Amino acid sequence: MPKPDCSQKTAKEYHLLLFVAGNETNSRLARDYIVKICRKELYGRCTIDIVDVFEDFPAAVRYNILITPTLKAARIHSLLLLLQNLPR
Repeated sequence: MPKPDCSQKTAKEYHLLLFVAGNETNSRLARDYIVKICRKELYGRCTIDIVDVFEDFPAAVRYNILITPTLKAARIHSLLLLLQNLPR
């Protein structure tokens, strides 16, 4: 999956890791919403990696992903795990 560009020259504060299931409806909505938020609210302060569990199942196992979409967001030494449908 291509990485959305939400970077500038500043140091990154957040690393977002979004696990999706191909181009399924909820996965597509989550991908669009996270990219929008990153560009609008976190511009220059985040990186996004989108992992399609159909293409990289070992990553889903490694991160204990049981449902998709799932967003893991890390800030410095903390980790936030969001397990919910994202609003449209």
